[in-house]
Amino acid sequence: KRGGWFLGTVPHAENLAQQEAVCPCCGQVFHRWGHQASFTLASMRELLATRFHVEQLQRTAFVNLFGRGIGGFVKGSARLVLAKLGEPIAVPTIWWVARK
Repeated sequence: KRGGWFLGTVPHAENLAQQEAVCPCCGQVFHRWGHQASFTLASMRELLATRFHVEQLQRTAFVNLFGRGIGGFVKGSARLVLAKLGEPIAVPTIWWVARK
């Protein structure tokens, strides 16, 4: 509704073919989570801008930095930096805050 907020996430530049699975009964090929499109920062901004005012749109990785010891903290920090750079090894995610 007008004045409302829209927050969301999608995988960044996902290679859809890498997550394909085959049904053992019928042989149908499908994406294991049902994804049908891949998004970049630019394509997501363009898509959102058709209906919303984009407040924030960034690339990140969701990592747990605390509670896993110093090794977990270092690994998580490295993954966060790599995701912000868009490196696929870090499983980068796009998140946004938009309003109507």
